[in-house]
Amino acid sequence: MKNLKKLLAILLTALVMLSITTVLAGAVNGERVSHADNSITKAAESQDDFKISKIFRLGDGDSLSKEEILKYVDIEGADKYFVSSFYLFSDVYDEDYNLLGFTSDNGNGIDLITVDAMKSVYDAEYDCYNYDYIGCQYFLLVVNTDGEDMGKVKSISLDDFNFNYKSENAWIYPYVETENDTGAYWIEYYMIEDFSDIPYVFTDGSVDTFATGKSNVTCYVIDAEGNVFKDDCTVRVRLSFLQWIIKYLCFGWLWGF
Repeated sequence: MKNLKKLLAILLTALVMLSITTVLAGAVNGERVSHADNSITKAAESQDDFKISKIFRLGDGDSLSKEEILKYVDIEGADKYFVSSFYLFSDVYDEDYNLLGFTSDNGNGIDLITVDAMKSVYDAEYDCYNYDYIGCQYFLLVVNTDGEDMGKVKSISLDDFNFNYKSENAWIYPYVETENDTGAYWIEYYMIEDFSDIPYVFTDGSVDTFATGKSNVTCYVIDAEGNVFKDDCTVRVRLSFLQWIIKYLCFGWLWGF
């Protein structure tokens, strides 16, 4: 009987300490000091992981072909390119879903065009050619059909984010300050520091919460002038207090919780 009371006391103490630790961890994470930074397009060369190679501007009725974009790709050794856009804002495809180019048919907006460069490599074992990825370039597409000012971003700030395990609709986002009260057009693009890290954060800011862990992420915000702003954050996915009980005390790990 004494041993049972002792075991229950230890278990209760552990649960209380875990609860206190969770609350304190949340308080510390909330005190993170943001270190937002920015650079104009001409200074973006200092950012090895991301830069805008060129801005393409479309007015009312204008269009931009894929071939025109490829003129400005300077990745050496490539013999095949895959062109796509982040928002699929004004893309034009043929009946086989091959990208033809971009138009201004959808009105004002900005989009990020990515060009992935590939190199064909002969595989002697299977007597065929495969494509190896060798690099990517980013281009900004600015569509302004009415001639109105599309605004400028002044600064951004990105907090750390904590999500519970298996949370739905988990997203990260920056706080964006614009030059004036009328707002601005901008793009948010996210890069995870290590693609093997968990949780995985997608380029649109959505978070895969079906595994616990911690990832370091950089958010880039690009306005219609091509100004690039960036800030870093830590994204955590962890078990809530109740989930911890289910997984470890109710043996949830045995049935795939």
